[in-house]
Amino acid sequence: IKSSGAVSLDSNDLDFGASLTRGKTLAEHLTDQMSISLHDPADRLIGQHLIGMVNEAGYLTSDLASVAEMLGTGEDRIESVLKILQGFDPAGVFARDLKECLALQLKDRDRFDPAMATLIANIELLAKRDFQSLKALCKVDLEDIKDMVAEVRRLDPKPGHAFGAEPVQPVV
Repeated sequence: IKSSGAVSLDSNDLDFGASLTRGKTLAEHLTDQMSISLHDPADRLIGQHLIGMVNEAGYLTSDLASVAEMLGTGEDRIESVLKILQGFDPAGVFARDLKECLALQLKDRDRFDPAMATLIANIELLAKRDFQSLKALCKVDLEDIKDMVAEVRRLDPKPGHAFGAEPVQPVV
């Protein structure tokens, strides 16, 4: 910007990329929630480490034993912090697999009853559309199975995709 008030487009002072706004990344969103939920410095360290291990889809990409070993603490401590983090928004984040992701979302909606737990545990039968076997396992009628399946289909198998990824750096 020149002193006359005119803007020089030739100037290196104008950084157009810096003026663009971007949405929060999943990691930023989770870190904001963690700062409110975790008060112990050791738990925050564990939480920040776990946030760094969440992929774009919202899944935890490392096993807890290796995290415990790396941080020099017990696996039970890691598990207790993880349970808190799994209550964060979006529902289903910090899951270790699809079954856990769906279960977390159903718990968030207060819909994780024993029949639904059995359905999620046998998700392979749902993929095969084996409703008769699911009906027998869940101990419900076919109409209930259809309602349960419809509810599972409304869930998001990749809850982290609602957020943007890390901003792309322009090549200069």
